[in-house]
Amino acid sequence: MQAKKVSTQSNVVTKQDSKDRLGSAVVSLIIGIFSILLLLLGPVGVIISGILSIVGLTLGLKAKNSSSGRGLAIAGITLTIIPLVIFVLVIIASIVLAIAGLSL
Repeated sequence: MQAKKVSTQSNVVTKQDSKDRLGSAVVSLIIGIFSILLLLLGPVGVIISGILSIVGLTLGLKAKNSSSGRGLAIAGITLTIIPLVIFVLVIIASIVLAIAGLSL
């Protein structure tokens, strides 16, 4: 009976370790592409793109450690970091210009 318990416990551990996050990797990639396209819409697009990029980056980082979809997750992370950096730079530029008394 003890052998059954050990094998059951090892099966549970194996199922938890090999969690498949292929869907998260694909969604991260799609959000990254969509976020880059949203940058073309001007200030409103930059804000929406920044918010979506945070979501895509989170999904990509979770999916990066899975067994399948690792390459898609890395591509998703890369494509979501680009709009996120632009979003942060726009926010910083807006604050600096507001302090200086100018506007975009």
